[in-house]
Amino acid sequence: MNFVLAHRALIASPLGSICGVTLGHLKLDFCIILKVVEKISGNLKELHLSYTSVAELPASIWSLHDLVYLNLSGCESLKSVPNDIQKLMSLKRLDLSGCSSLDKLSNEIGCLSQLEKISLDGNNIMEIPVSIKNLSKLNELSICICKRLQSLPELPLSLELLDASGCISLQTISNSRGAGIQGLRSDNHVMICRKFFYADCLKLDQNKRNNIVSEFQLRTLDSSINSVPSHGILKIPIWFTDRSESSSIKVELSSNWHNTNFLGFALCAVVAGDTSHLNLSCEANFKTNNAKSCEVHWEFNNFDTNYDRFKTHNLFMWYKHENFHDYLDALEVSFRFKAKYSGEDKVRACGIRLLCRQDAEELGITIKFGKSNVTSSTGAVNFDTGEPLAKRVKSFNS
Repeated sequence: MNFVLAHRALIASPLGSICGVTLGHLKLDFCIILKVVEKISGNLKELHLSYTSVAELPASIWSLHDLVYLNLSGCESLKSVPNDIQKLMSLKRLDLSGCSSLDKLSNEIGCLSQLEKISLDGNNIMEIPVSIKNLSKLNELSICICKRLQSLPELPLSLELLDASGCISLQTISNSRGAGIQGLRSDNHVMICRKFFYADCLKLDQNKRNNIVSEFQLRTLDSSINSVPSHGILKIPIWFTDRSESSSIKVELSSNWHNTNFLGFALCAVVAGDTSHLNLSCEANFKTNNAKSCEVHWEFNNFDTNYDRFKTHNLFMWYKHENFHDYLDALEVSFRFKAKYSGEDKVRACGIRLLCRQDAEELGITIKFGKSNVTSSTGAVNFDTGEPLAKRVKSFNS
């Protein structure tokens, strides 16, 4: 049974009359609740109190052990979420966006082991609880326009979407090097799109931007997935060993480039100007010693660029793993990136790195093909020395 009483002015809470009724969803969105909601009971799965005048949460909420979705978005009078939130052990989605009076989150949020999505857009918080790294099922964290937010702690490696756009005070980004690394699964390449947005985070210096690239490397190597973060960075990070100030690049390959240590290609491109409604793609042309060539075409449109955050230059990074056995005798591969809108090619620079087992081991991820172990994690990789690296052919011998 669902109970909906949205867009109504309430003189007093109506909940007393429905307590004891078996409800699945309770929606009181946009209700002007003049009396504090005092009692909620039943086996609620969803509770929606968005854009109400609720200033504090009733104690009865914490007994809703089956609750999977708590929507408090737009509750501008809500000042705190108590430690009792840890009792909502079934909670999968928490929406606190637009709670402009909320300036602190309880560290007990890290106890919500089933939590998958958190929305904190437009809040007054200055920090995210460090316990968030314990949320092993968290896949979305949205903190857009949290203008007082100054730092990000370690985030769980399960995260697929982080949107920190408009966090103009953000200064510190911690890498997830201690966040429960699971090891690389070279025999199971799950295709997942991961997105990380830091548009208009104007206080991030170059070292912090290096941490963003470091985070990309760690998550790519840990999970062996297609990874698509996007950041407001204007040049190709030096971690990409082959770089070009155009939309194309040629990479020389060693004779044994595709052995058991090869994990795939990390690719990146700087795209200029308005990058909304773009078609992003890359053509890879493998050339062999007998003048044969094989072409692979990759589309990178499994993410949405239709946001204002993409109105300036952005760096896009991907990871690609495929079965390259048809190109084992290739001596070189040429990459050409395309990002076109209204006929204009917007790619201004690109970079490539051949990923191998050693890359993972530098991060403390020990790989056994078909099985993975974990050793102690290491410190951050230096991604930008300020000096360009010479192009090199990397050998992938054990």
